[in-house]
Amino acid sequence: MILAKIENGAIAAYPYFAWQLRADHPGTSFPDDLADIDLSDFGAAIIDPVDPPACDAEYRVEESAPVLQDGRWLQAWAIVERSADELAAHQADLLAGIDREAGEFRQRFITAVPGQAQTYDAKAREAAAWVAAIDPRTEDFPFLSAEASACGMAMADVAAIIAATTAQWTTLAARIEGARMGAKRAVQAAHGFAAKSAAAGVDWEGLLA
Repeated sequence: MILAKIENGAIAAYPYFAWQLRADHPGTSFPDDLADIDLSDFGAAIIDPVDPPACDAEYRVEESAPVLQDGRWLQAWAIVERSADELAAHQADLLAGIDREAGEFRQRFITAVPGQAQTYDAKAREAAAWVAAIDPRTEDFPFLSAEASACGMAMADVAAIIAATTAQWTTLAARIEGARMGAKRAVQAAHGFAAKSAAAGVDWEGLLA
């Protein structure tokens, strides 16, 4: 229930809470439910709720002071055009959201463990060097050697798997980065809240096709 404090037929305080009403009138015992109580003698009124109006993305709805209509105080709303600062904040949120989505999508395909990225890079370099070498020496490839020994596989097989995986990931990572940067630039180039929001949408799953 929404209340307002009324003085001389005008809004003096809004919102005005039941505890404030009781504090202003300590000698009066009010029931828990004030819905059926005429509060006019106590300088208060119940405000009938009104649904906020719809508006497009370039505007926002703000609650304004209640209005008296046909003897009833009604909740009131105002439609306000969004400011340049709001648009800038909206754009910043969208850009951060694109980065966050890209990171979350990447993590589906990589192991987010401290130091693991460096390990993957080292393994990829060793695999590429092994494939390119004419007469590779095992001692020159510590990561390949350790993995081959642990998995009971030949060094050449480990190198081939790592090389293939690296190629697949590189292709996908490039698509993710392209989509990320493309969306961010599209957001920056778009005009207005709705256009910027639309430009921020990225079909990350579509990158797997």
